Amino acid sequence: MIIAQSTRRRALVIAGLLALISGAAGAVALPIFDWRRSIETELATAGAEYKRLSESLDALTVRKRRLTETGGQLALWQARQTGEATARVQSVVTELARASGANLRALGPGPSHEFGLVQAVSLRLESEATLDQLSALLQKLEFHAPPLLVETATLRRLNRPGHATEQPLLFVQIDILAPVNLSEESE
Repeated sequence: MIIAQSTRRRALVIAGLLALISGAAGAVALPIFDWRRSIETELATAGAEYKRLSESLDALTVRKRRLTETGGQLALWQARQTGEATARVQSVVTELARASGANLRALGPGPSHEFGLVQAVSLRLESEATLDQLSALLQKLEFHAPPLLVETATLRRLNRPGHATEQPLLFVQIDILAPVNLSEESE
């Protein structure tokens, strides 16, 4: 009987030690697993930030190359008269709107502007477009050379019965400026 009690005590002591060791291991392991998860989350966030910065750097590199190609000078629209410049800009903006898939409602002259030593042709574009079409149009305007500057943009969602697309249809009104160099030697 003494041997049975002694064996039972040993078993209880061993079980207690095993419970104590597993509790200690759990107390050490859980913070390590939480730390690992937080590091993985920070690494994913840093990866997304790196991707965003890399894309931004690529865009800046393209812009730098364009400026270098023009000798650091902003290429302006060239024309002899304001009417000629307006017609050229209007033709290009119409083509850009069509290429982006936007439904052009109206395109007409806006108020005149001056940029220091140069004048600017102002146009008001009115169109119907989805978000993807609007995004494509704005990108085409932004990267066009000679420059086309978006002064203001007004967007309004259109509720059209029977319009079944994944994206909403928008009414878009964009005021566009085109800096023009008026001279006798223009193209």
